[in-house]
Amino acid sequence: MTGMSPDIFQVKTGTRPQCFHGADGQLWCYNHQLNAIKIEPINKTFMKRELRIKKKSLSSYLGRGLHSDKWDNVFGKDGKLGGLIEMVKKDDELVLQIREDYFNVYYKGGNMLKVSSENSFQFDYNYYKCEIDLDTQEQRNKRIDKRRSVLESLKKTRDYKTFIAEMKKLMDEYWTDYTIIDLEFQVSTRKDCIYHYEPSSIPRHPGVDVYEKSPRFDIIAVRNIDHRLCVIELKNGLDALTGKSGIGDHADSFEGSIGKNPLAEFAFTKEMKKLVSDKKHLELLSDDFYIDEKLPIEFIYAYAFKSEDENGKEAERKSFIREQEKVCCMNYKVIYLNKGDFTLSDSNY
Repeated sequence: MTGMSPDIFQVKTGTRPQCFHGADGQLWCYNHQLNAIKIEPINKTFMKRELRIKKKSLSSYLGRGLHSDKWDNVFGKDGKLGGLIEMVKKDDELVLQIREDYFNVYYKGGNMLKVSSENSFQFDYNYYKCEIDLDTQEQRNKRIDKRRSVLESLKKTRDYKTFIAEMKKLMDEYWTDYTIIDLEFQVSTRKDCIYHYEPSSIPRHPGVDVYEKSPRFDIIAVRNIDHRLCVIELKNGLDALTGKSGIGDHADSFEGSIGKNPLAEFAFTKEMKKLVSDKKHLELLSDDFYIDEKLPIEFIYAYAFKSEDENGKEAERKSFIREQEKVCCMNYKVIYLNKGDFTLSDSNY
């Protein structure tokens, strides 16, 4: 694909080529499409106003935690988010995960609510899939409108109890046995952060070129018995074991970022400790909860069976082990989960 200058152009063509705008604002198209386009600079003397481009600067990565002053006085009994925090504390099915100056409330593994400030809420309108299908743009807009109405009502009434009860009806799949302290942790590739993905020397994908990426880990948890920090990857069915985003790819991501880099492991552990401290301050974790820094981070697979009968599950187990051997990942522990059961337990090892 060929990138074009952000200057102003007049495009003439008999047929409309399928060009796209990239994330950086540039126009992108295939070479054969570019050759079919006649490009002529517009005479800027006829323009009545100056084109101004505002370049968004990248802020430095602060890490997980509530850093801004906007969080002052919003969590107490008189604060606008106090009722939400109390609901999370009383409901074992809800999990609060702190991000970079915002937090998410999870239910059964799904993001029930993203909170960016006392008046900024968001959740995925796809949770209304069972109520309004997404076959047309009109139906999609109805679901977006419904979400907007629900969030406006929540901001006005602060009736978190009703909101949570209604959202629970739309969501499923929740897991926890280890103490989960974070979900969907994405390794930063920003220059001021030491989490930089470097591919492993082990050939995880024979015949596939190495590609750059920003790894994302499904679950960050602490094992209750020894307080060890664990990175857990969920895999659902045999189709999820191979290729990109397969078990070899996840091992590569772990080893190439925080798994075998002492500095990255130290920084990652420090960030997780900040999360634990914030949650203890909000009384979401007990005072005696902690991470044992002396123990190295452990990487674990959690595999959910598709089969319900014992013969089918045993066949899946053998297939998983064969794939482990193929991609040199036999040293990593596997927790096997029955269909519909997302309780992480060492008894299922």
